[in-house]
Amino acid sequence: MSNETKSYPVSLRWTHQYGYRSGEWANIIGVAMVEPVKLKERPLEPRLCYTVMYQDGVYDSVPMSDRDNFEIKANRVTPHTMTMSLNIKPKIDFDISIEE
Repeated sequence: MSNETKSYPVSLRWTHQYGYRSGEWANIIGVAMVEPVKLKERPLEPRLCYTVMYQDGVYDSVPMSDRDNFEIKANRVTPHTMTMSLNIKPKIDFDISIEE
């Protein structure tokens, strides 16, 4: 018996109808503390989020606290999926500037 562990890429998709790109799988590429856009009514605390990237290279942050509104699956790596992931040209559709 081998003591080796196997690691697989992991994908996430929103299951709630109002989740960003609900029903579409995105690759989890990291974890980060994200500070939501501040609302006039009340400031929001930073929260731990999955950083995901969709097949077209668009990034999003998914709060781990919303776990009832998304599902996660492990992906088996094949030569086809490896080629697909290498051909992605990331693009960002949100402002990542930090204002003090």
